Amino acid sequence: MEVNNDHFDIERSSDGTHFSKILTVKGMGNSDTLQSYSAIDNTPLKGINFYRLKQVDRDNHFSYSSVQIVKFGAGVSPVVYPNPVSSLFTAVPGSEPIQEIVIYNVQGRVVQYVMNNNSGNEMQVNISPLASGVYILKLKTDTKVYQVKIVKE
Repeated sequence: MEVNNDHFDIERSSDGTHFSKILTVKGMGNSDTLQSYSAIDNTPLKGINFYRLKQVDRDNHFSYSSVQIVKFGAGVSPVVYPNPVSSLFTAVPGSEPIQEIVIYNVQGRVVQYVMNNNSGNEMQVNISPLASGVYILKLKTDTKVYQVKIVKE
């Protein structure tokens, strides 16, 4: 059902933070019945793609949907977002589940250790107790260790 709906912008991101419009779908405007829309990303990025909808009213007010994650291709590396981070980041597994995350400060000391108890799903990690600065994450899977630099605001 819609009231004064003008259109939907489909937005995509490779990092979960910086989104760009890739498609626009015209809305019905006003409707008392359930409407259904669809769109296809014909040029997805290899690896993890983050998608969201921007619903725009006729008066240009807008709102965003929740972010949806889609993986394309084999050998996909995990992704950490947002970066920079203020208190909570999300680690999205690639081809393999993340088993653990070890966070190191710039001096190479372990400052936080997190085991994945989510059966291979996304991990949300709270780093609010850490001081602002640069940290190195080591994301360990069954066969690889990935290294990611993050900035804590």
